[in-house]
Amino acid sequence: MVLLAVVLLLIACSFWEFRKVKLVVRAGQLKK
Repeated sequence: MVLLAVVLLLIACSFWEFRKVKLVVRAGQLKK
């Protein structure tokens, strides 16, 4: 049960990081 929670947490964290990277890239393109 704990392992499942840890895996879900890791997936959520990586998903948020991916979204942040996309936002940063989009902002960088707009600045150009």
